Amino acid sequence: MAIEVGTLLTIAEHLYNVIQSSALKEIRDYKSEMSKLIDTISSIKRVLLDADRTKHLTNEEHGWIEKLRDALYDANDLLDEFETIVVLKKDGVDGTLLNKVGDFFSFENPLIVAYRMRKMINEIRDKLDEITRNHKSFGWNSITNDLPRTGNCETGSHEYAQEVVGREDSVKAIVDKLRQFSDKKVSFLTIVGAGGVGKTTVARLVYRDAGVIKKFALRMWVSVNDHEHNKPFELEGIFRDMLESITKKDVKGAGINRLQEELEKELGGKTFMLVLDDVWTEDCLKWNELRSFLSIGGAGSAIVVTSRSGLDRKVKWNINYELQALTLENSWILFQNIAMDEERRKDKELVDIGKRIVKKCCDNPLAITVVGHLLSSKDLHEWRSFEDIELAGINEGDEIENKIISILKLSYHNLKPSLKSCFSYCALFQKDTQIGKDMIISLWIAQAYIVPFHRGQSIENAAEEYFSILLKRCFFQEVITDEYSDDVVSCKIHNLMHDVAIEVAKKEIYLRSSTPCTSNNYHHLYDNQSSYTEGFSKKTRIRSYLQSTWALSFPVDTLLANCVYLRALDLHGTGIETLPSSISRLRHLRYLDLSWNGFLRTLPSSITKLRNLQFLNLDGCYLFEELPKDLRRLVKLRYLNLNDCNKLLSMPSGMDRLIELRVLTTFIVSSNDPGKKNCVGQLEDLKKLVNLKGKIDIFIYGKEIKENDSEGGYLSNLRHLKEVSIHFLSSSSTSVDYERCLLEKMQPNLNLKGIRLLGYKGVSIPNLVKDNNNVNILPNIVKIELMFCDNLEDIPSLSNLQHLKLLRLRNLWNLEYMENTSLSSESLFFPSLEELEVHGMLKLKGWLRKDELNEINTLNKTEVSFPCLRKLIIEGCCELVSFPPCQSLDVLHLTRSNKSLRIKLVKVGIIRDLKIDDECYRYHEHFNNSNKTFQPFKRLYLFILFVFVVLICMSIRKFRV
Repeated sequence: MAIEVGTLLTIAEHLYNVIQSSALKEIRDYKSEMSKLIDTISSIKRVLLDADRTKHLTNEEHGWIEKLRDALYDANDLLDEFETIVVLKKDGVDGTLLNKVGDFFSFENPLIVAYRMRKMINEIRDKLDEITRNHKSFGWNSITNDLPRTGNCETGSHEYAQEVVGREDSVKAIVDKLRQFSDKKVSFLTIVGAGGVGKTTVARLVYRDAGVIKKFALRMWVSVNDHEHNKPFELEGIFRDMLESITKKDVKGAGINRLQEELEKELGGKTFMLVLDDVWTEDCLKWNELRSFLSIGGAGSAIVVTSRSGLDRKVKWNINYELQALTLENSWILFQNIAMDEERRKDKELVDIGKRIVKKCCDNPLAITVVGHLLSSKDLHEWRSFEDIELAGINEGDEIENKIISILKLSYHNLKPSLKSCFSYCALFQKDTQIGKDMIISLWIAQAYIVPFHRGQSIENAAEEYFSILLKRCFFQEVITDEYSDDVVSCKIHNLMHDVAIEVAKKEIYLRSSTPCTSNNYHHLYDNQSSYTEGFSKKTRIRSYLQSTWALSFPVDTLLANCVYLRALDLHGTGIETLPSSISRLRHLRYLDLSWNGFLRTLPSSITKLRNLQFLNLDGCYLFEELPKDLRRLVKLRYLNLNDCNKLLSMPSGMDRLIELRVLTTFIVSSNDPGKKNCVGQLEDLKKLVNLKGKIDIFIYGKEIKENDSEGGYLSNLRHLKEVSIHFLSSSSTSVDYERCLLEKMQPNLNLKGIRLLGYKGVSIPNLVKDNNNVNILPNIVKIELMFCDNLEDIPSLSNLQHLKLLRLRNLWNLEYMENTSLSSESLFFPSLEELEVHGMLKLKGWLRKDELNEINTLNKTEVSFPCLRKLIIEGCCELVSFPPCQSLDVLHLTRSNKSLRIKLVKVGIIRDLKIDDECYRYHEHFNNSNKTFQPFKRLYLFILFVFVVLICMSIRKFRV
């Protein structure tokens, strides 16, 4: 089994499709030469299909595949270049420019061009034919069927729930031990076990246990993973991750002294829990130093460490907990839950085979889970084959961990070629790295690894399904989802799965740590060193350069001169101030990441010659001022991230031509630039980008006063968009009518999940959430934010929106009441709302124009208002004196507001985050679940206050614990 075969099959399929593309049909004498190349590629595909089924290749076979790999890459580069030049020619680019793009062409004479193309095609075909003629000596046959596409039986949604069986006793035992920690400043507990046994899973269950949450004021999780040579056990890194875990802020630039100072402020005297996951170091000096510093915590603080077997022999911890393999009974339950529905459990032969397979998995949860998902979509015949052929190849005499790795390899081997390519590419990322789903999908597409499941399916949808399959098959884990949509945002690769990826990709991928890459055989490189790789001072054929250096300087010119075959280039955080015009040399480039280069102001106009560019990331380029005026020429662009490009004031003309765009984070509408369309015309451009998905911020700088005659519907066709933010940035008061008209004509699509409105100057909001008859036009809305709308006096009734989870209102200075209509006794008041934030509402008096408390109290149900509300923040509401009752809260902040404000909690619950300023005794009804009054804090023991901040509290001296 070798990654070269899976990747080569993917490349061969891509070549086959490219040869038949409409662009290459423009080449003179296309049929006479290209048809022969198609026959050659078809033969190669058939041979590679048989080779891919061979698990163990000889050195000679590896050498043959390596030669074929290089030849296929050459063919891919050549045809890619042809296709690019044809596109440039059709686009009217002059001959001089084309000579720079392809030095071997002269568009002065089409006959010479055709001759040179034909000659190069023949040369590459002869090279491929010569290599393929030697395959028969290896015993491989030409399989007649075409390259299989990934079967639909494996496809699915992103829904992900890790199956955990038989760990209840372990979790309870560890939690009980943690509860016993009380007499010491800080105690240690190590969860010890073999790879894949579930140490991290158990640690996470402990971390989320209700009893643990109650005991510890602060909890932190740090992935250490120090057995990698490029990630040593360094206290500075651990302190940084701890601080970021607490504050949720980036502290990359902080040194160890500052980190310790900040941690002392955060942890001093508090009972905390710290999980250090996947630790290997046995350096007693470092552990003693860590212990010494963490003694700043309060009594009962705990450090939980997960580690492979054997670590505790040299380092003596307070308590060791050895996590055993599953029992045979629990192993079988786990396998059944994953691989067998009720119907399959009635099949005696399947059950017998399944039990034998489970025994081969050494009672290891990871191995059982992987095999279970692998077999869940296979029939009886395939189960037999898996047991008799594939599992039979595992050596019974091997150590358990080697057996587990062999089983994981079987799961990889059962992937279709294109999925193998996608998974092995993930070896570029370090262990325990959270990998963004959108980023990895973009990189797969850039490398042409995605083969659609069926005709007409978009590359993006196919890539999403690829991700789902790998997630379902347990190649990915520790998924992070969007808070409101449940879409996957990022994931990790299990450490053992990462080992598999490294092994199968070792001929393709180089992970640079301390030594330069001197070989020219690698095609994808990840660099995590702060100094530039010397190995690139000469020509190289790498196709990916990713890095995490955050360097202060970076010699981009050298890289652009010697790495002209790049498909993916990551220059984020490299400190570059200008991008050289020589970027146009990278005519194969699909993916360009320039994010977090704070001094980058513009892009060279030559970047528009990169007609294959699909992904451009400028996120965090705070000083970026202007996009290239000919950006419209990048017609293949699918992703354009302009987040936090704060100096960018306009979009170039012709944005409506970029119809392949799937992600456009920012769209700027401005009437300040002469020669450009007016604001309405620019919005009409946006209207044509019907493939946009995700989130978009629309900034409107226009000052037009007259109403336009546009039919509107600027957002109505954008049915894939999830969130829209509309920012009105004109300071002119004369723009009020214009803004109202523009807002009315936005007409967001009914699939929208979130909407933000900022800087709007109207007194009411027209047809954005509700129509003129108060009918909801956004039935799926989950999140609404209205901010800095100074003149707003009336907002639509929002209390009956069935799916609304977040409502954030800030600086609506003229709003006196939230609702003008009466409540209905037939529906709940904000039935799904979980978070409500009200900031700077200087005139806000109450929710309803009549006394809402009296109205709500007349309703039959006591749970009528805010049944799901968990977070309530009221800040700077000087006139607010009444508020509808809440059921129970986790977070309650009341600051800079009216002293007479009362909030009744219908149910007594657990407030973990309480922040109240001014005289606390005035808020006694916050803690009352009846109509009786009582002395300040008399029944405060009913609550567990994990964060209790009182800014100005005159009666705090009466508080006793």
